[in-house]
Formats: sequence, structure tokens, C-alpha cells
Amino acid sequence: MFQIARRTGRDIYQVPISETKSKWFGESERLIKSVFDRYLKISKDMTTIPILFFNEADGIFSSRKKTGDNNVEQTENAIQNIILQEMEDFSGILIARISWYDEFQQQIGSSAQDIVSPGALRCDNNGNPYFTSRLSGSNVVNFDPNGGTVNVSNSALYLASFSPDGNLRFAEGFNSGAGDGGHRVVFDNQNNVYMAGWMNGTVNFGQGIIKTAYSPTADVFISKFTNNGDCLWAFNFGGLGSTANNICAGLSVDQENNPIITGQLYGTDADVDPGSSVLNLSSAGNNDCFLIKYTSNSQL
Repeated sequence: MFQIARRTGRDIYQVPISETKSKWFGESERLIKSVFDRYLKISKDMTTIPILFFNEADGIFSSRKKTGDNNVEQTENAIQNIILQEMEDFSGILIARISWYDEFQQQIGSSAQDIVSPGALRCDNNGNPYFTSRLSGSNVVNFDPNGGTVNVSNSALYLASFSPDGNLRFAEGFNSGAGDGGHRVVFDNQNNVYMAGWMNGTVNFGQGIIKTAYSPTADVFISKFTNNGDCLWAFNFGGLGSTANNICAGLSVDQENNPIITGQLYGTDADVDPGSSVLNLSSAGNNDCFLIKYTSNSQL
């Protein structure tokens, strides 16, 4: 990391762990937010963007905890939420050094461009990492890092899960077209999996659930899976006459296991009601924001 800084002529803004933790309730969240705020302020005054360096980052970055009345777990979850939000909008250079000697590192992909965005990687309530995003769409990708063969081919959209020690649990491609992508993964308190993103053409989510886009560009989609990767339901919507992709940019689940999505909408007459009723949304001009809450069984 220091060699990178020297070679590129960048300063290092190092974050001591002691400056991100406090025994006072609510103070740790303020401290971690102030780290990013200070870095942004420093960056604006410099001609070369500095490096934000978290040493022993495993003391800050972690998976979400099961919440109850435990204030420590609630604080840790709040810190992770702040970090994830800051990372979504982060425009600088961040390097995190961890000291996990018993964890795993795996590389998966093809020779073309395969992408996972930060919000598309999450750990479930048992610590199993899941991720989605978009593959190049035409190449074969083997998701088994331990000598086996579990290929996903001819599909940009996928969902994969590993055990905490790096063994593949499952990897599924959904026979989707190039440019399709999963953008968010979250879990309810029963450890079911919600995946959302965008799709064009026809997507086979498995278990006989096949969806076709309405818009000429790409539709928003939201889907629900069991913890083992079986699709329970999927729904998509898009504006007619859209000139750019309809996208789900945010996905969360409330305490009653109801998924909530937000994103951008192009075009007109996008029916966001999965049921027999119709609720059309149309953009007022270019792209508009939307915020929609569904029930756990896919009702508006």
C-alpha cells in the first residue's frame, strides 16, 4: 500500500481503530461517519486524491449481527449500514488491511468483464456470503474454486453462495441476456434471500418462474429465494417507451420481512402491482425516483 502511495505521489489518510470506537451509545456511528467526512474534505483541498487507509479493518468491517435487545449488536449493525452507504457514494481511493488468517480468498470470472457491486455482496444470518451482479453473458464461468465444476454459461444474471470457509453452496444462472444484472441482495429474519436489479428480454428464475421485460431497455426486477437458492417468486416492471434502463438501486427488508425497493424509472405506464390490480407509474420527464414496498408474498 505504501509503495502504491509513493509511486502515485499520494498522501495516506490512515484511520486508527481507536478513533472509530466508543463506549458511549451512538458515538461510534458518529465517529465512523466523521472519518469519511474528513477524508472528503481533505480530498477537495488536494490536487491528487489521497488514500483512505483502514489498518486492521476487521475491527470495523464485519457482517451484520442478529439483532434483539443487545445494544452492542445494534451498534455494530448501524456501523455496517453507515459504511455500506458511504461506500456506495465513495469517489476516492480506499484500502483496507485485514488480519483474518483463517478466512478464504477466491477468484471467479471469465476473460471478459464480470462485475460485482458493493451492495450485491452480503452475508446471511448464518455467515454464508451471497453475491450477484452481472457476468459478461457469453462466456462459461466455473464458480467452484475447489477443483469441481459448477458452470454458469450464457447468462449475465446469477446468484451464488458460499459457506464461511469458502466452499460453494450453489451457483445459478438465469439464462438472461447481456447487460442484465443483480444489484442488491438482502435477507429476511427467516434467512430467505431477496435479489433485485434489472433485466431485459426473458429471464428464467427457476422453479418454472419465467419473466419477460416490458420496457424496450431494461425492467426493474425483485425476486425471493429460499436460503438454498430455490426461487419463490419474481416480479418485474418497466416503463413503456423508456430511453434508458429502469433500475433497482436499493433493496431492504423491514422487521416484518416486507421488501422495499427504490431506484430509477424511465418511460410511462409501468405497472408496479404484481396482483390483478393495476398501479401505473410514469416518469415526469427524464428519469424519476420510485419507492415501493411489497409484502413477503409479493403483494403491493
